[in-house]
Amino acid sequence: MTEIGETMKTALSGQERRQEIRYSLFGELPARMINITTEQELTCLTIDISTRGIGLLVSPSPVEGQVIRVEFTDQSHPSLDFVVRHVHSVMDDPVHGFESMRRCGLELHDDKKSNIDLIAFFGSIDSVMIGD
Repeated sequence: MTEIGETMKTALSGQERRQEIRYSLFGELPARMINITTEQELTCLTIDISTRGIGLLVSPSPVEGQVIRVEFTDQSHPSLDFVVRHVHSVMDDPVHGFESMRRCGLELHDDKKSNIDLIAFFGSIDSVMIGD
């Protein structure tokens, strides 16, 4: 590989690894989220969404690789399983009330990736709004 090719490869490896456009996700999900590994119910605030993943603020913090299940309270939709892909602190100087929350990226579990477009799925829920 040429020197320019190596430089470009190095630069790209340091960039964000997202492969899809993300949109803001507002509203209240009519669901509860459960960490399958610990059996704990999670407190979550939605941040963004793509066709295969969701960004959330979560407490208590899960660990990368754990599975989070979204169970819809009215049972109008099937449960969805997500794999925790990354966990980050919210900020260096947390806002009061959010100290225990972590920024998490969840990716739709492999067995559902090809069948569900999360933007269309969550966009069909009345209490949710997806924006730019």
